[in-house]
Amino acid sequence: MIMSLTVEVSLFSGKTVSLQTDEDECVASLRVRAQKTLGAGKGRLVDSTRSVLDEGVPLKKARLQYKEPLTLQVRRVDICGAAAAFAAILGDSSVVTWGDDECGGDSSEVRDRLKNVQQIQATDEAFAAILGDGSVVTWGAAGGDSSAVRDQLKNVQQIQATWYAFAAIRGDGSVVTWGD
Repeated sequence: MIMSLTVEVSLFSGKTVSLQTDEDECVASLRVRAQKTLGAGKGRLVDSTRSVLDEGVPLKKARLQYKEPLTLQVRRVDICGAAAAFAAILGDSSVVTWGDDECGGDSSEVRDRLKNVQQIQATDEAFAAILGDGSVVTWGAAGGDSSAVRDQLKNVQQIQATWYAFAAIRGDGSVVTWGD
């Protein structure tokens, strides 16, 4: 027997909607319905413990309780520019790029890794993105190849850039650099 649920979804503004669902509905489907009903942009669902719900599972695996409050986190779009390309962090924390391919406008080689992006920084011809787990993804020309320091790019809190190089500040205060 499929169990019916009422789920409360709120925005940070306080606007709330009650949605009828069942335990077999996918989290992604519930998120889309919440976005439409609330008139909100793309975001992610967070439970009462502030854990992000896995979009690919049914609600029963997300272990939601009757009338459990959820929050729809809608992120504003952040845009970062290089000399001839741009990268934008979208509301769902994914990234879209455009512009000169050589300057980071083509992120197709790393697109599958550009999820849960927290910050983007640019050199003149490359981009570096900090992910939610503190790792870093890079692409583009000058500074876009971080393979020599990839193992050190963990627990990164912030990235700064110059014309052709990046500096990553880690949680322990150490700094990792790469580029030309």
